[in-house]
Amino acid sequence: MNKGNLTLLFLGVAHSLNHSLFLVLPPLLSVVSRSLESSYQTLGFIMTLTFLIYGGGALIGGPLSDYLGSKNITKLSLILSGASTLIFLLPPNIITFSAGMLVMAFWASFYHPTSNSLISEIFPENTASAMGVHGAAGSIGQILTPTVAYFIGILVDWRLSFLLFGVLSLITGFFMGNI
Repeated sequence: MNKGNLTLLFLGVAHSLNHSLFLVLPPLLSVVSRSLESSYQTLGFIMTLTFLIYGGGALIGGPLSDYLGSKNITKLSLILSGASTLIFLLPPNIITFSAGMLVMAFWASFYHPTSNSLISEIFPENTASAMGVHGAAGSIGQILTPTVAYFIGILVDWRLSFLLFGVLSLITGFFMGNI
């Protein structure tokens, strides 16, 4: 496999994991609500802030990528968003949950502008096709994550569901640095 296709493979996995970080909560909402003794409204408000940061952070990630390089910021986004899930190992309460979601969203927000830039650099001739593969791979995470997260959350602990996808993001980020 050539270097461009290998990078696209890792970016596909990364894209899947980027979305996965935010799809752990929905199937476990009732479990998390009970564990944190918080209402759905409170969790909904936290998620609204989470997605505001996730969307707005792209406005930082894009220029940062232009300055420091797409590959560097893609790697940084994966590693730090993955590492952010370690916050969920702290004693569970609404403060640590909020911190975990908000910090994770900030670092994850850098992913899309940087990965898209990286794809256009690697595939100047077939950019749209490569973007299609990248997009489809992201959808795989959206399909699989809720089920995997649900079973881990129900059978073990909801916090480990976040940690699993965080550790996978960390590993993917480290591999991205070696491509």
